[in-house]
Order: sequence, then C-alpha cells, then structure tokens
Amino acid sequence: MTRAAENFLIHGYRVAPAELAIYGPHGRQIISADAMTILIELAGQSEHNVSGADLLQCLGDGLAHHPGQIEKLISELRESFDDHVGKPLFIVGTMDDGYRLATPALPLEPGNGDDKDTGIKEKRTGHSADNTISGQPEHAGQAATAQLQTETTTTRARPQGLFESLKRRRVFRVLGSYAVASWLIMQITDVLSGAFPVPDWTPAAVAIALAVGFPVVAVLAWVFQLTPHGMEWDSKPGVPVIADRARFVHFLDLVVIGVLLVAVALLSYGKFFPTLPFDSKTKIAVMPFQDLTESGDGRYLSEGISDDIRTRLYEVPQFLVAARASTNALSNKGLDIKTIGERLTVSHVLDGSIRRVGNQLRVAVQLVDVSTGFNYWSKSYNTRIRDILEMQSNISLFVASELKVLLTKEVREALAENPTENPAAYDLYLQARSFLNRPKTAGNLDNALVLFRQALDQDPGFAQAYAGLCHTFIARYFGTNDTAFIAAAETNCDQALKLDANLAEVHAALGELYLSVGRLDQARASYQSALALDAKSIEAYAGLAKVFNAQGDYEAAETQYRGAIDLLPGYWNGYNLLAQFLLRRGRYEEAAENFQRVIAFTPDNAHAYNNLGATYYLLGRFDQAADYYSRSLELEPGRAAYSNTGTMHYYSGDYQQAAAMFKKAAEEAGSDYRLWGNLADAQRFLPGASDLARQTYGKAIRLARAQLDVNPLDQSALINLAFYYANLGEAKQAGELLQQAGQKSRQNPEHEYMKALSYALLDQPEQASRSRALAISLGFPQTIIDVTPELQELALVETQADN
Repeated sequence: MTRAAENFLIHGYRVAPAELAIYGPHGRQIISADAMTILIELAGQSEHNVSGADLLQCLGDGLAHHPGQIEKLISELRESFDDHVGKPLFIVGTMDDGYRLATPALPLEPGNGDDKDTGIKEKRTGHSADNTISGQPEHAGQAATAQLQTETTTTRARPQGLFESLKRRRVFRVLGSYAVASWLIMQITDVLSGAFPVPDWTPAAVAIALAVGFPVVAVLAWVFQLTPHGMEWDSKPGVPVIADRARFVHFLDLVVIGVLLVAVALLSYGKFFPTLPFDSKTKIAVMPFQDLTESGDGRYLSEGISDDIRTRLYEVPQFLVAARASTNALSNKGLDIKTIGERLTVSHVLDGSIRRVGNQLRVAVQLVDVSTGFNYWSKSYNTRIRDILEMQSNISLFVASELKVLLTKEVREALAENPTENPAAYDLYLQARSFLNRPKTAGNLDNALVLFRQALDQDPGFAQAYAGLCHTFIARYFGTNDTAFIAAAETNCDQALKLDANLAEVHAALGELYLSVGRLDQARASYQSALALDAKSIEAYAGLAKVFNAQGDYEAAETQYRGAIDLLPGYWNGYNLLAQFLLRRGRYEEAAENFQRVIAFTPDNAHAYNNLGATYYLLGRFDQAADYYSRSLELEPGRAAYSNTGTMHYYSGDYQQAAAMFKKAAEEAGSDYRLWGNLADAQRFLPGASDLARQTYGKAIRLARAQLDVNPLDQSALINLAFYYANLGEAKQAGELLQQAGQKSRQNPEHEYMKALSYALLDQPEQASRSRALAISLGFPQTIIDVTPELQELALVETQADN
C-alpha cells in the first residue's frame, strides 16, 4: 500500500516512518524501527490478516527475531496508539491467527502534515534500545532512531488565526448541531405545553435556558475534543487535533436517530395519547359548585368559581359547554351525574364544592365521564381567596389536558387571562354577579348595582364590572319600562367595550337593549359583532333571530333559532325561543312539541308549563290548558300564570274570577300595559264597573304610549292601544293607530285577531270580517273566536244580514 518513507493515517493518528514517529493527541511518540516495520507491513495489507511468520520474515533473520518478539512489538504499537486489547481500535488479532489493522491506513501526500514546527516533544517507548545483535548490520531505521533519541524539539508552536482555530476545533459544527437541536426542543416544548398543564412561562424558560447554553457549548467545543478515547482536554493549542472520524460520524448518526425517534414519538402521540381534533367537539357541562361553608356565605363564591371556569372552557374551540341556565335548572334536584349528562346531552360533567374558612378556601373538583359515571379526574385545592383566579385558570387547563385537547398558544393565553388582578375587586364582582343571577327583583338588582360600583372603586379599569352594570340597567328597564335606564345601560356598555372590545356578552346585551327599543339596525349590528367574537353565543343567535322576526324575515329568523339548537342541543331555552316563535306564527302543534321538550329538560320550569298551557288554549284544548296553568301556579305563582288563568276564566264567561286573576298579574307586573288592558276587559263586563273599566283602560293607554315612546315600531303596542281606544269609543285615535300598524301585522294571527275586535267595536263589520278571516287563515283557533264576546256580536250581525 505504501512505501516506507510515506506518511499515512490510521484512525486519526499520523504515522511518519522516516521519523519513526506517531503523532496523536498526546503529541509525538517515537517507536522502535522493528515496530515501525511491523506497522508498515500491517498498513500495506490493511484488509488481510498477516501471520506471525510473515511478520518475522519482514524483520529478517536474527536471534532476537522470534515469535515472542513479535508479540512485544505489537504491544509496543498498541501502547503508542493507546489501544486496548479488550476493545481494540487499531490492531486486532493474535500470534496464532495473525494481525491486521482495525481501520485501513490512509496515505498522505508527501509533505502533508509536516510537523517539524509543531513543538511536540519526543516520547520514547520500550523495546527500542537493544534490538540488534553484535556483529549484525543495523536496520535501515536504526541510525535515525539513535539520532532522534538525542534530539529534543524546542521550536514554538506556529500561531493560528481565530477562524482557523474555531474550524480546527470544530466549534462551528458543534454550534450548528446545537442550533438544530435547540429548534427541535422548542418545537417539542410548544407542542407538549399545549397538551399538558405546565406553567405558561415554560416555553420562555426553555428558550432562555437554550440561549444561555449557547456560549457554554461554544466554550466546551473549544476546550474538549472528541478522540478515539472519548472527550479529552485540548491542552496543546498548537497541536493538530487528531479527531476520531468514525466516532464523530457515529455521533452524528446517533443525533439523526434521536431526531427521527422524537419525530416518530410526536407523530405517534395522537395514537397512543389521542388528542381532540380542532374540528371535533366534546360536550361538557360545568355544574354549580356546592357551598359547604358552615355560615352559608360562600354561595357567591361557589357560583362565581363555576361560572368563571365555564367561561374559560368556553374559549376552547373543541368544547361545547352547556349554558349556565341549563346547568342551574338541574342543580340541587337530587339527580345523579349520569342523568344530568343525559338531559344536557353532554359527555362529561365538571362538578365541585367549596369550603371557606376566613381567607382560606378549599375547592374540590371532579370531572365525571357520563357514559360510565366514574371520575375521569379529580383534584383538591387549598388556596387563599386572593389566589382564586390562578386556581380557576389551572382547573381549566387540567380539564383540557385530561380530555386530550391540544391547545394553541392563543387559547392557552385566553385560559390564563384574568378579568382583573385586584382580588378585592374580583370578590365584590362575584357578589354582584350572584345578585344579578337571582330573580330580577328590585332588591336584587339594587344590591348588584351597589356591588358592581364598589368593584369599580377598587379597579376602575375592570371591564367586566362595567358589563355587569350594563346588564343590571337593562334588567331594570325590562322590569319597569323606565326609559332612564336605557341611557345608563348604554353608557356602561360603551365603557366596557372601550376597556375590552372583545366582550361578546356586552355586544349581545346591547343588541337586546336596541331590539327592545326598536333600533333594529343597531340591534342587528350588535348581535353580529357578538357572533364575530363568539360563534357559540346562544344569546347572539337568538337575538339575531328576534331581529329578523321583527323585520319580517321569518325564514331567516327560524334558521337562526334552529341554529341555536344545533349548537347546544341540551340547552332548554333554545327550544323555548323556537316554540315562542312558532306560537306567534300560528304553528301551534309545533310550538307545543318544543314546549314539551323544554319541560323534559327542566321539569320544574313554571314558565314552560304556562307557555304550554297557552299553546293548548290557542289550540282550543281548554282542559289541557287548565291543567298546565294550574301546574305553573303550583310551581311559581307569577304574573304570567295569573294572566293566563284569568284568560281561561274570561273566555268561559267567569268575568269576576278573570278580573281577580288579571288584577294579581297587573299589580305584580306594574308597568305591563297588556295586563292592565286585560283587567279592563274583564271589568267592563262586571255590574257597575264601567267607570272602573274606563279608568283601567286609561292606565293601560298611558303605559302603552310610554312603550311606543321607547319603541315606535312596536306592533303589539300599536294594535292593543287601538283596541283600548275603541273600547272607550274614541274612534279617531283607534283608526289612526290601526292604520299606523301597517302591513307588517298581517303576518301575525294574534294581531289580526285583535284588529278584528277593534273593527267590531268601531262598527266596521267588513274590516272586522276581513281581519277575522285572515287570523283564521294564519292559524288562529276558531274555538277562541267563537267564544270572543266582540266577535260573537259580529257573527250575529252577519247572520242577521244573511237573513
């Protein structure tokens, strides 16, 4: 393979035969001439074993040249290469089997790698001082050996530039590998931090650690070198680094294999630890937490914590979260989780309890699999009131993790975002929300207003507190019809949106407000803004449907109502809103079916029984209507139940009992013109009560006028007001109002029925007959028309005319 004078490489070591030298990580080592002869022979036959006899023949004849001498020379070479017999990297084999190089020798061009100025000092190895017999001619290399034994090289190392040194020490390669590995680690961290509930600062901490490690790795790459013997200190800057190419390549192989294994692991993660695809939906309900506080003053906390967790989970695209009204309707009913899950059509239920002692809070939560009834996950928290926000965020993250939801960075940020950083403000806010969520009595709403304002005193930038004020003023307006509350509601809603334009609930609240006052375009824009921010907002779906209905686009309205049901099939109010729409459209059978669904979801819902009774009443099934009205009164006596019961008595001719029921309803409602009008209707048939009826009609007229001042487009107010004037004999005002009602009322059977009554009172039989026929064609029940006093007189007039 090579001539004796040529230099060659063996596994990173440079062999210089002319110098009887081997250059390695420990510097320049001198070997005996016989050892060099053996090495040259092995290098020349790198791929084959060379027998001990052949090696003896290379050395020539002599008493010193015997099989034992070959083994000594092989040992000398192994010592020079720092080779290990157990795990040889250079010379393998035995005297009996022959020897060969473990790695083929690579020739160097003449002059390549000249080390005359390297400053490497000699290192003599054994077996080189006495390897000839007196009288025998010297081996060709012995003269050089003798000369080298007396020389010591003292020249200084040749200086190298920084770039050459970095290249020589392979710093660039190491840093490049580190950069690739760092990028891979960041990708893994980003993926796994979305799958597991790790702290939000984890990705940033990993990035900082990797950045700090960059200069550390650079220093280590400069100081240490990968050699055949592992990582070694490079203490001789002038010495060429003898790298172990095989080990380096092996190291790169391991890196590549590691990267591939990580990639396979990430790709397999979804198989062994399935995650929920972004287009899939898991239906989950968050039940109101139980208050186990001995004093019972933790109610607002138990409600607030469950509401906050529900709101946070609502931000996860893969979750469909049951509405608050649905879960509250089933709480404290003694139902097991499986039954609750089936009624709400959800797969998982999050339940919990809280116990407060002073400023300490113990919260226990459990995630239950509805299909099995067993706990999917549970955890207890012992925390302070001031840390409640962090705890709520952690619970949300754990729920997402346990359900194998892969969260994006944006969703994780949304789950971790807090409405305020002021614990005192948040505590007051929760108390205010608790009052707002209770029945909308004046006392509850006043308490809510006071507490929301106190929360804002603590944190003037608390957007959700302004949103709470907005909702409270809207509730006050709906309860009183006092237009002063409209301006207050708008002011607080606007302030909330200035602080946080992404509050979908505020846009929905404004839509509700604008709809109630007839500002339909603004209502539509507000609801659409709410849906743009929250595509799962049931309130926005239903509100937009009401806008379409008010604008006469009934097909679009029905589509919106049914879309709300498709979004949350377990939400009872979705069916309730659709049923009310169908009822107004004269589709009574369909309305009854949907009211029955409402009762199935909420068996103790008094309003559902009342609405179903009204539907059966319109279908002419008076016995069924009476049963449902009675059930409504048993559950929750209220103005709606009183009014509908009074209506039953009215059409049966029991005006005394009808007036009693209508009076209860009107006194409870206060400002509802319709109930005062109903009372006047019954009073006019009572003996000696005509003046009282006129006074009551006068009050109904004032209240209806106030409603029209707020919403001039209110068709129901216009038509009822016309009927009141007709009863008072004021034909001009009644006629103008009927004309003002316009054509939009022609698609509503109840409106046509009321117009028929007004025309009959105004002695306009043709118009009365026309409106009556239209009402019947739109689905208004003939049975009610037959028992209506005003229309009975019209029928009598028609009969007389026919005769």
